Amino acid sequence: DLAHRSYRAGQMLLDPEDPTHVLERTNDPFFVPERPYELTGQIQSVTFLEGLVRFRGAWWLYYGTADSKVAVART
Repeated sequence: DLAHRSYRAGQMLLDPEDPTHVLERTNDPFFVPERPYELTGQIQSVTFLEGLVRFRGAWWLYYGTADSKVAVART
């Protein structure tokens, strides 16, 4: 069970003609703190997304963990 004030990431789709207008939004987060280095650190239960890169046929998602480390998730 995650801490009450954990940081989790969701997704939304913006209107390309008016990016202030949200077309769709996920109800549930797609990226949540799960691993020990994401749950324990300077600030616990944090996965703060930093950047998404397409490289050699895979997506690389760089993120901060518990305000203590930087990690990468890959598809």
